[in-house]
Amino acid sequence: MIKRDKGMDKYKINNIYIIDCIDKREAQSKGAKSLYDDIVSKVKYVDSNVETGYFSINSKKQFLETLIAIEKKEIENKNVLVHVYLHGSEEGLFANDNKLIAWDEIKDITRKINIKTGNKLFLVLASCYGSYFESKPDLSKKAPFNSIISSRYEEKTENIYNLFENFYNSLVLEQKDIVKVYLKAKKESNFYFKNVNTIIQTIGEKNNISNSILDNLIKDYRFNE
Repeated sequence: MIKRDKGMDKYKINNIYIIDCIDKREAQSKGAKSLYDDIVSKVKYVDSNVETGYFSINSKKQFLETLIAIEKKEIENKNVLVHVYLHGSEEGLFANDNKLIAWDEIKDITRKINIKTGNKLFLVLASCYGSYFESKPDLSKKAPFNSIISSRYEEKTENIYNLFENFYNSLVLEQKDIVKVYLKAKKESNFYFKNVNTIIQTIGEKNNISNSILDNLIKDYRFNE
């Protein structure tokens, strides 16, 4: 069950950025570029205020530089969706140079994006094993996202595409908030939506942390919006 942040129903995306590492072994008609060209880029016809961007990268260096470039954009207090399409593992992501992009390296930058947006970064890891990104949150630092959509398993390209084709069709054409969009698109998918409240509450339940301490942990991790 998704535990919603207060006011989550009002969250409609202002910026959509897709970071893609094209694997020539995969059918390009089922990739992130097709999602962007066929659906996401069309949002301008529905709402001209929504900014979109597609970034094709090949290396770890390019990936991290792209995240930094997004952080430098005018995204203060905006609801920003960053969609990442790379190969994944339990340790992190891989671009075409096969260099590991460790989860902590990614968090260091997405945390800055989330702080700049006012805890309004919605992160989509359209990869295998993406849920390992949030499996060990560092509560001594601020949250690296508001919410995340990811899978804990190895995923087929076609299944990933089908989920996010439905997801973006609903997000772009119907202009609903991201939670409603996810619930409509999910169906039998292994991808789950989690916000920081849910993640911290799960940790609390596993470690028998009292509700009062847990509330303070959540507040500090998220920071006041």
